[in-house]
Parts: sequence; structure tokens; C-alpha cells
Amino acid sequence: MPRPRNSDVSAVPSADDRSMRRLRFSRKVVVSSFFLVSVMIVSLGGLYVVSSAGDDTSPGVLGPLGVGPRWSAVIALMVTVALAWLTLRLVGSRLDRPPARPDAVLYGSFGLLLALFAVMDATTWSLMIAALWWSIAALVTTRRRIAGFTLVLVALLAVRLAFLPAPDALLVAVVAGYTCFLAVLFLVCNLAVLWLWEIAREATLAREARARLAVSEERLRFARDMHDLLGHSLSGIAVKSELAARLAERGPRARRRGDGGGAADRQGGAA
Repeated sequence: MPRPRNSDVSAVPSADDRSMRRLRFSRKVVVSSFFLVSVMIVSLGGLYVVSSAGDDTSPGVLGPLGVGPRWSAVIALMVTVALAWLTLRLVGSRLDRPPARPDAVLYGSFGLLLALFAVMDATTWSLMIAALWWSIAALVTTRRRIAGFTLVLVALLAVRLAFLPAPDALLVAVVAGYTCFLAVLFLVCNLAVLWLWEIAREATLAREARARLAVSEERLRFARDMHDLLGHSLSGIAVKSELAARLAERGPRARRRGDGGGAADRQGGAA
């Protein structure tokens, strides 16, 4: 089957449909990759619950408040699930479906992260969750805001290590440095996924714009041909009308001159 030319208007909608299907599929792949980040956050919360099952006291601020370890684990898991949901909502701010109040989602997720630190304490699980959240938040907010969030997290961790008793301050510092490395690595991976998504989206939009331009050019060519044809026809009609009008004016004068010449001839013959 021969390939349709660009001037073939009937071939444009099918090409657009294929492009839009590919774009929707690419978006599903991107959303699925970011959905895995939310799943990882929930999984880390579940691992914290499993690891703290045999503890006698609750970590963080819930222990001095008299909350048991079981309820502390339940609260931590609930906060983790809420944080994972808001983190997934943050992804929509970078894609084509932003939430109604993106700033509220951003600050709400950061508040849940601080609450998670208060419940879990500065553990490996909470630091890993913070790294995952930071890798998503850095994609949807300004550099000034993400710098402020980073400073708050570093300050809280420094206060925790300096003024509160820790099982092993050196181990916590090493884990914190490792999670910083993971946060940057997650950010690079997320940027790569978004970069591929934006390339696919721009390519689809460019292809759609080219198809629309082809349709516009075809319509313009048709209108130009119609204009030339009608203009030529109307010009011919105008010339013929003017010629007919002049011939109509000359007809009576010619007849009068013919009648006058015939009368003069008759008078000359009679003489």
C-alpha cells in the first residue's frame, strides 16, 4: 500500500490517533515508575513495623507520651501511607494533571515527613523515606524551596545527634550520608524518566502540529485555487458584459446611419 502524502488530509487523523496512543502509553509508564516510589515508601514503613515488633518501648516522641510500641507502629504505618499518597500526587504537578492546590500538597507531604521523623525517630527506614520524598519534591518545586526543606531536615538530624541520646551516633551519621547519596541517585533517575517523557510528549505535539499545518496548507491551496478560478471566471464575465453593453449601444446608431444613407440614395435616383 503506498504511503500517503502530506497533502492527503484523510491520512492525518489516523496518524494523530497513533501518536496519542503512544503518548498515553508513555504516560502510563512514567506514572508506573513513580508509583513504584510510593510503593517503596509504604514498603519501608512496613519494614519498620516488622523490625520494631519486638521492642518494649516506642521510639520518637510517642514513648514519653505513654503510647505503646504497637500503636506507635500503627501510627507510623498510617503516616507512611498518607505520605506515599501525597508523594504520588506531587508527580502530577510535573505531568499534565497537577493537583488543585500544589503548594498545599507539597507542604502537607513535608509536614507528614516531619511527623514520620517524630514517630519513627532518625532510623534507617525514616531516612530512606526522606530520601525518596526529597527526590520527588526536587522535581516539582523551586530550588529555594528544596534548599529550605533540605536545611530543615539536616538541622533536625543534627539536633537529634547532638542533644538527644542515640544508640550509635556514628552509625546514624553514616546512614544519613548514605541516604543523601541515594537521594541524589533517585533524583537523577527521576529526572531521566521525566526527560524521556518530555521528549515523547514534545515529539507527539510536534507531529500533531505538523499534521494540522498540512491540513491548513491543503485548505489554503484549495481556497487559493477557488479564488483564482472564480476570479478568472468573474473577470471573463465582466469583460463579456462590457463588450455586450458596447455592442448594444452601437447597434441603434449603426441602424440609424444605414437608414439615413438609404434615403439619400433614393432621393438621388429620383432626381
